Parts: sequence; structure tokens; C-alpha cells
Amino acid sequence: MTTHQILTGPGSEKPARAPAGARHPVRVALVVAFAALVTTLNQTLVVPVLPGLPARLQVTPSVAAWLVTATIIAGAVAHPVLGRLGDQFGMRRMMIVALCAMVLGSLLCMVSDDIAVLIAGRALQGLSSATIPLGMSLVAVVLEPRRRAAAIATVSAMMGVGGALGLPAAGLVSRFWGFHGLFAVSASAGVVAMAALLLAVPAPPRRARARRVDLAGAALLTCSTVGLLVGLDRGGEWGWTNALTIACFAAALVAGCLLTLVELRRHDPLIDLRAAVSRSAAAINGGSVLIGFALFANFLGIVGRLQAPAATGYGHGLSVLATGLCLLPGGLLAATVAPLSARLSAAAGPRVTIVSGCAVSAAGFAAQIPLGHGALWGLICVVAVISAGNAMVMAALPALILRVTPETDIGVTNGLNALARAIGMSVSSAVFGIVTTVPAGAAFVARGAFDAFTVAGGVATLVALALFLLQRSGHDTGRA
Repeated sequence: MTTHQILTGPGSEKPARAPAGARHPVRVALVVAFAALVTTLNQTLVVPVLPGLPARLQVTPSVAAWLVTATIIAGAVAHPVLGRLGDQFGMRRMMIVALCAMVLGSLLCMVSDDIAVLIAGRALQGLSSATIPLGMSLVAVVLEPRRRAAAIATVSAMMGVGGALGLPAAGLVSRFWGFHGLFAVSASAGVVAMAALLLAVPAPPRRARARRVDLAGAALLTCSTVGLLVGLDRGGEWGWTNALTIACFAAALVAGCLLTLVELRRHDPLIDLRAAVSRSAAAINGGSVLIGFALFANFLGIVGRLQAPAATGYGHGLSVLATGLCLLPGGLLAATVAPLSARLSAAAGPRVTIVSGCAVSAAGFAAQIPLGHGALWGLICVVAVISAGNAMVMAALPALILRVTPETDIGVTNGLNALARAIGMSVSSAVFGIVTTVPAGAAFVARGAFDAFTVAGGVATLVALALFLLQRSGHDTGRA
């Protein structure tokens, strides 16, 4: 049975067994969405306090930045690896493992001021981001077909909601309870999410046969991903021709080549590379890289404009807390749009929803150049439009993936797609660092740099739109 058959319901003469979560679909969706929200909030946990950490921890700003970098890289690695383990040993079980890592990492950070311990704790916290693709895969398995699209959209919407709530929430917590209070709240939320999953979400049926864990594939994928993302994240600071940067990219290339050789020869590979390079999968993942770029282009560009000094002529000089509040309407709109997108996907197909979302997001990027340098309300409206478009895309992507993915590979495929978005975000961050470098002798970043970055986000969205238009699957041939 394929995932498409799961989504569309039984087409044979035998009645299908009721899914494990059929009795309480709303409860299941809300609990999984809460777990996703907890892990999303965790990603921006230290952003409000990052500027003051070098002095507090007696380290350089570049070392302190690893508190963010380690989280991003660990999450990118965890997506496909925990996704495959979820396919083999159960999605709920791997969500619990990911949340356990978040709680352990939070506890480490809560009791220490040592930078090495803090970076290790943040890396453990980063593993929890795999909860989001795992959650999407879990609701696809345990809910009945008519409930799945809305539930997946709700889980997906938590990325937008968490991004909008993360900055103001972390700013408030750090103001009242300090740096270590952030991690106490994170650990508590993780424990609540684990308990809710165990009590309210049924475990999917066990696989008839558990495949061997592809340790070699996991190790090579980890090396390749870490090398690529470290090079992208640190290259702007180290220098793109620096030996360390070149070594990171070279290690990523070598590990990627070895991964290809190993996976093509395995009977049960971590990643089915032949399926991954098919026209349909390549279009989806290529589009996801570009969507990840555009997502971060929107976030970084808007935050940069909001926090830039008013003396620049385009900045608003806002604090981290005020910046987060300006992002909040966009997050709330994303939460509203996601379930509506699920209905559109059910009526017209997820590809139509994704293309429509890309068009809305591109329109927002286009409006950002004339409106982004004027009144604050105009910028907030632009953020909301782009967030709505991105929410449509993110809500429909899992449904599109599920249409072209065998049931046994749901987890790893969602994980690879999340990795594709993470790569796009890292490229976006690197480009942002390049274009917003203050020129020698200048006091501020030029307005044209922000406009160029906005144009790049809009172009990436339009190219993604084209790729999704090209996407076809065996199930969807002749359909939108």
C-alpha cells in the first residue's frame, strides 16, 4: 500500500482497519502540534540574549554564535536520520527521543556557564527540530484520511507561529528569569510535550519487519551535512577562501560522494537515492531548498530593517521584543491560513495550493521594496502577506510529499525535505552576511543591500513556483 492510498482511503473490496487515532483526531492533532510548537520556539531561544553573551561568558562573539549554529546543524542532521528511524521503529517513539534530547540539552544549559557545555546542550536541543517532520508523518499514519490534511497543516503552521512567538516570548522570559530561566522553561515544556504524546497520541502499528539501521549511511550523511552547513554558516566570518572554509566544503563533497556509493549498493539504504533524483522528488526538494532560502530571506530582511537605526533612513531602531511583536501578526495569520490551505489542497490538490502560496509570497516580496522603507505599518503588512504565502506552501508540502512516497519511507522523505529547507536557510544566511557587510568607511549597510536581498527572496520564490509546476507524480498525472 502506498501513502497515496492511505490518504485517499481504501479502494478495494476489503474494509480498511480504523486508524489508531480515529477516535480522538482533534486531540491527536493538537498534541502533535504543541510538540512541534515547543521545538520551534526552542530554535530562537537564545537570540534575544545573544548580544550580551560574549561578555557574560568571556568568549568572542564568533564563539558565542555557535550557540545558534550548533542548534541549526544538529537539527539538519537529525531530520533524515530520525525520520528513517521513525519509519523503522515508530514515529511517536522517535518524537519522544527527540524531545528527550531537548530536555537533556536544556538541563545542561540551565546549570552551566561553560561555553563548551552550552554548545553541547544547544546541539542536543537542535535534535528536537526533527519533531516537526516526524509529527507530520505520525498524523499521516494514525489519523483517518479525511482528517489528515488539516492535521498536517496545523503541525506545519507551528513553524510560522513559533517563529513569530519565539522572539517576544524569549525576550520576556529572559527579562524576568534571566539567561538560565530560558532553559528551565524549555525543559519544562519538553516534559509536558512528552507526557502529552504518551498519554494522548496512540502509537502506530509496528512494522512487520524492522530493517537494519544504515549506520554507515547515517555517519556519511552527518559528515556531509555538517561540512556543508558549517562552511555556509562560518564562511562569511572565516573568509570564503580560508583553509577552514575550503576544508569544510571539501569534506562535505567527499562524504557526499562516499554516501552515494554506499547507498546505491545497499539493499535497505538510509536514503533511496534513485527515488530521490526522480523528476518528482527532485522538483519537490529543489523547490524546498528555494522555499527555505525565501523563508529566511523574509525573516532576516525584515528583522534587519526593523532593528536598523532610524538614522539609516530605512530602519526603525526597534528592540528585540518590539521586533517580535511586529512579526506576531504574520505568525497568527499563518496559523489561520494553514487549515484553509488544507481545504484548498483537498479540493484542488496540494500542488495548486503550493503554487498559489508561492505567488502570494512573491507578491509580498515585490511589495516589500516600495513599502519596506516607509511607515512601520506597511512593513508589518508585507510580513503578514509573505507569512501567509509561506504558510500555504508549508501546509501543502507534506501532502504533496505523501502522494509520491511509499508508506515505509514517509519519515525519511519528510526528513530529507526538512533538510533541503535547512540547506536553503543556511545559504540565505550566508548571502545575507555577504550583502549586509558594512563597506569600509561607511556607518551603515546601504539600503540597496536590503533591496537586493529582498529581490533574491522573491526570485527564489518564483523559481520554486516554476519547479512545483514541473512536478508530476504517477499518482497525480493529469491532476493539479
